[in-house]
Amino acid sequence: MRKALSLIEVLVAVTIFSALSVSMYMFLHTGIRVREKIETQSSYLQGMYLNLETLAKELRNSIIFKPEDEASPVFRGDHEYMEFHTVTFDYAAGIPKISKLTYRFQDGALVKTIGDPLKEEVTGPFVFIEGLERAAFYYFDEKEVEEDSEWKKDWSDYQDRFPRGIRLELTYADKKGKETTLNKYVFIYRDDKEDR
Repeated sequence: MRKALSLIEVLVAVTIFSALSVSMYMFLHTGIRVREKIETQSSYLQGMYLNLETLAKELRNSIIFKPEDEASPVFRGDHEYMEFHTVTFDYAAGIPKISKLTYRFQDGALVKTIGDPLKEEVTGPFVFIEGLERAAFYYFDEKEVEEDSEWKKDWSDYQDRFPRGIRLELTYADKKGKETTLNKYVFIYRDDKEDR
C-alpha cells in the first residue's frame, strides 16, 4: 500500500491544474473585455439617443421669431446645417426664454451653438454628439406632397415657414468598426394660419 504520490503524479496534477487556471483566466479576461466594449458602445448610443431626443424637443418647440428690423428666415437649413428659434427653459432664472439654436456637422461631430437673440449673446460652439462619420439633415414640405415627393436637402427656398418634417441621419462606426446609420424623424405640427 502506497502512502504518498510519486513525483510524476504530482507534476501531472500541477500541469493539469495550471492549464485549467490559465484557461479560466483567459475566458474571464476575454469576457470582461467584451463586456467593457459593450458597455462603452451602449453608453455612447444612450448618450446619442438622449441628445437626439433633446434636439427633437427643441425642433417641436420651435417658434417664429423675427425682430422688426430683421429680415431673417424663420428656419434655415441645408444638408449639414440647421438654424431656428425655440423656447428653452432657463433653470437659473426659473423662466422660459427664446434661444437661437444652430446645429452643424463639423470635424466628425454634431456641433451646437446657442444664441440669445434679445441680448445678442452666444454660447458655444460645443460638441453635441461626437464620433460621427457623417451627419445629414433632410426636410419635408407637406404643402408640396405628391406621389414622387422626396425629402429635400435644402430649406433655403422656404424662408417664410418651417418644414413639416425633419429627418436626422447620423452615421457612426459600431464596436466592430462597421458603419451604422441611425435615422431620427421629427414632425413639426403647425397650424396653417401660422405659415401665412
